[in-house]
Amino acid sequence: MAEAPAAGGLADHVTDFAQQLRAAGIAVSASEIVDALEALPTLPLQHREVVRAGLAGTLCKEPALRARFDRVFDLYFPLRPPGQQQEGERRSGGDPTETLTRALRDNDRDQLRDLARERVEEHGDVESGANLSEDASVFRALRGLNLDAILNKLYEDEVAGQGLTALQRRAITEDLTDRMEAFRDMLTEEVFSEMLAVMSPEELAGRNRRPPPDEVDFLWATQADVERMRAALAPLARKLTMQLSHRRRRARRGRLDMRRTIRGSLSTGGALVEPHFRRPVAGKPEIVLLCDISGSMRAFARFTLELTYGLATQFQRVRTFVFVDALDEVTSMLQSAGSFPAALARVEAEADVVHADGQSWYGNCLQQFWQRAGRDIAPRTTVLVVGDARGNFRSSGAEYLQRIADRARKVYWLNPEPRAHWDSGDSVISEYAPACDEVVEVRTLSQLESFVARAL
Repeated sequence: MAEAPAAGGLADHVTDFAQQLRAAGIAVSASEIVDALEALPTLPLQHREVVRAGLAGTLCKEPALRARFDRVFDLYFPLRPPGQQQEGERRSGGDPTETLTRALRDNDRDQLRDLARERVEEHGDVESGANLSEDASVFRALRGLNLDAILNKLYEDEVAGQGLTALQRRAITEDLTDRMEAFRDMLTEEVFSEMLAVMSPEELAGRNRRPPPDEVDFLWATQADVERMRAALAPLARKLTMQLSHRRRRARRGRLDMRRTIRGSLSTGGALVEPHFRRPVAGKPEIVLLCDISGSMRAFARFTLELTYGLATQFQRVRTFVFVDALDEVTSMLQSAGSFPAALARVEAEADVVHADGQSWYGNCLQQFWQRAGRDIAPRTTVLVVGDARGNFRSSGAEYLQRIADRARKVYWLNPEPRAHWDSGDSVISEYAPACDEVVEVRTLSQLESFVARAL
C-alpha cells in the first residue's frame, strides 16, 4: 500500500478520512477516531488489508455500511502512491484477450494485476480532466475485452469430456466468475490510484459518491447498485402503470371538439349542455421487444425486460425476443413462469442465443427476426430494440430493420451507451437511425421511465 504519513500527518489523514466517512453517511464519533489512532500503531502498515480491517473495526460498526467504508478507504489508502509504478513490475505483453484468458485459467493474480494496470494506463483516460469518472474509466479499460466470451471459453475448456455433475459445473462457473470479479476489482483499484495523481481524495470522493438508484448508469452499475435499482423498479412500474392507464382512459374518450360542441349549443340557446369529442384513434399498442443480452448489455436488458413485464397489462400484446449472435423468442417463458425472477432464470437457462462464438452479431439476429416474425408486424405494432449497436464489425442487418420499420407503427432504439460513444469502434448506430422513429440514449432508470411515459 502507499507509504504511511508521518506521525502528525497520519493523525490528520485519519481525521480527514473520518470526515469523508461522515459525508458518505457513516456516523463516526470523536471517540471512535481516537480508537482508530490508537489502533494504527499496532497494525502492520505494509499490509493494506490488515489496515482496512483495523480501521473498519473502529470506524464502521454497521455491516450494512461496509461497502461505503471500503469505497472511501480505497480513496484515502490507495493501492500505491499516486502515479508511482511498482518496482520491477512485469508487463503482460501480447494480445490482451489471450493474456486475460491465460491469467484467469491459471488464477495468476500477478499477471491479472499487470494487465489491469496496462488497461487503465492505455485506455482508462484517467487524465481527461473535467469529465473524470471512476466508472467511466473502468468501462473504457474493459472495452475490447469480451468478458462473456472469455468466461464461456474457460468454462468449456474446464468441463470438456469430464462428465461432471450439475453441482460440479455450477462450482466451476462460480469459481470462474469470482476470478473475473477479482480482475474488475483490480481495475477499480488501479483507477483509484491513477485518479489520486490528478485530484485530492476529497474531490475524488465527491465525484464518486453513489447517485440515487434511478440515476445509476446501467453499464457501470456494481452488484450493490443493481440491488438498489431492482428495489426501485417495482414502485416505478406501479407509477408508470397508473400514468399509462390514465392516459388510455382519456384517449378512449378522445379530445374535446370545440367546434362541434359550440355548434351543438345553438339548439340550447348557447348553453354548453352536451360536449362533443373527437373520435379516438389509438388503443393499447402491441409491443415487440428485441433485447441484446450479451456482455455489458445484460443489466440494461434485464431492467428493460422487468419493466415491460410489470407493464404488460397496459399493452394489447407483448412479444419478447433476446439475442447475442442468434435470436430466440422468450414470450412464453416470461408469461408462464409466475414471477419475473423465475422467468429470467428460464431465459438464461433455455434461450438459444449463441450461433457461433457468442459475440454480438446484429445482422444475423435482425435477419432471423424478419424471417420468423416479420409477417406479424402490423400498423399497431411498436418495436423496441435494446442494445448498443456494437456488432464486432460484422454485418449490421440495417436493411432488415428498415423492412420492419416499413410495416410497424413505430420503431425505437434504446441505447445505454453515452451518446458521445456512439459510432466509435464497432458501433454502427448511425446505420440503424434512418429506420427508427427515434434513437434514445437510455443510461439510467430515470431516462427509461421518461421514455416509457412519453412514447408508449
